[in-house]
Amino acid sequence: MTTDYAMQNVLLQIGLNVVSIDGMLIKRIRTYAQQCKACFKVYFKSGLLFCPNCGSKSMIKVLADVGKDGLIHYSSLSDKQFSHKGLRVITDFSKKTGDYQSLSAVDLRLIALTYQLEKERGPQRGTNLRTDPIQTNKEQQRIPYSTAGFYTGKKPQKNEATLSDSLNDVDINKECDDTSTEQNT
Repeated sequence: MTTDYAMQNVLLQIGLNVVSIDGMLIKRIRTYAQQCKACFKVYFKSGLLFCPNCGSKSMIKVLADVGKDGLIHYSSLSDKQFSHKGLRVITDFSKKTGDYQSLSAVDLRLIALTYQLEKERGPQRGTNLRTDPIQTNKEQQRIPYSTAGFYTGKKPQKNEATLSDSLNDVDINKECDDTSTEQNT
């Protein structure tokens, strides 16, 4: 028998029946969690700044209500608007280089989320995002040849061996040398 709501919450989580003096009882167990607004994963750890799944800094506190049926229902506590300042750097890099293949999966996910947010909110003043994030002009439609993530613009000749081909040849020659030494012994 208690009138303290925090104590009633704990007693309900344990599974005990609660009786109150004045009849004021908690009907649902209330706990808090953190949800990533980028990938919508929910974590019951507190104090997370970055999402363990996607790595973005978009964790917000959500209310996790356990209903009478035992299902958990999540509801957001804040309508926090996140800054897109870091996303513009990624999209500008890929626009200038035309090299989307050098971007990581997280970067591509961020570009897609930026495009989705821009599409939902409509074009805003000061943003220079295209209507289609992967759409390129005629010069960028050719296959980009990249070296360590930078666009070189030089197409290798057919008779020139590329670095990856030479590395594959070295591995093959090494394997041939290993097998020939084993056969000689």
